[in-house]
Amino acid sequence: AAPAVSVECYQFTWEQDKNDTDCDEQRELGIPCFEPFILTVPQSAPPNITDLEVQCNSGRECATYTCIENKQCVRYVRYNIRNEPLYISVFCGAIVDVTKVDEGKEKTVTDSCYKMKNGTITIQACSCSYNKCNGFASRDSPCHFAIAALVTLLL
Repeated sequence: AAPAVSVECYQFTWEQDKNDTDCDEQRELGIPCFEPFILTVPQSAPPNITDLEVQCNSGRECATYTCIENKQCVRYVRYNIRNEPLYISVFCGAIVDVTKVDEGKEKTVTDSCYKMKNGTITIQACSCSYNKCNGFASRDSPCHFAIAALVTLLL
């Protein structure tokens, strides 16, 4: 058998204007959530990946995770109507297209982005397969528009 391919992904959660997030509550709502929680100053500013890398390279705790088992780095972001991030969760996982699950054709989506609108909130989920690729904003990446019931995240 071929050796399992691994990729290093960022893994953390940030929520605008909050010091912590209740992951159990988020998961009950179907929203991905992974520790550690990243605190920012000001709390309205999303995490700066360069600052996270400096912390990581200085020997302090890193917000990374080694992904194996056919999973990729995933970045899940909820944006407000002004296209500002409200919630970011990055982790090792998979995006699965379940549009043909009744035909037995559930398919893992790789290196792609999906975006959907829910009222004034836009949700974007992207997967990628190279080290720490989920740390960078990908709002301008080509995205497929999806309906919530059609794409699910595997955690």
